[in-house]
Amino acid sequence: MYYRGPLRWGGSPRAIRLDVTRDEQLLLPAAHQHLIHVYSDRQALEQIDIACYPLEEILAEKIRAISGQRRFAISRDLYDIHQLTQAGISVTGVAPLLPAKFAARGIELSALEVGRLAERRAAFEQDWKRRLSYLIASGTDAVTFAKAWHSTIEAVRMAQNY
Repeated sequence: MYYRGPLRWGGSPRAIRLDVTRDEQLLLPAAHQHLIHVYSDRQALEQIDIACYPLEEILAEKIRAISGQRRFAISRDLYDIHQLTQAGISVTGVAPLLPAKFAARGIELSALEVGRLAERRAAFEQDWKRRLSYLIASGTDAVTFAKAWHSTIEAVRMAQNY
């Protein structure tokens, strides 16, 4: 999907990538959220209700992704796991979803193992430096690779022990 935004009237249009899937199975009911729109025409959009993945379902999918679904290490999965767990989404609450989530992609639940994940730390850190670090605001509250890695290891440990 291409668009032309502020301060960019010429040249190639910017793009937003949308991934649409027909075979992903939602295990929880969709969460309904209102559109966040801060511009002057927001009243025209206030009643828009969007069906979204529940945060618990997203956490289950991120745990599946780092457990072997993806061939390459994708650091944004670590970032997302960190943010979701810091926001209070319970790993033990999503653990019952994991067997079905793993089975949907043909991954054995035994792939959910801290030692296997730890072997990929360098690859995740390299991806973090290459693709993510420049997008994260700096400061005392900044999410660092070390913080995200720690949160992810703890999440996997909790899920593994469930």
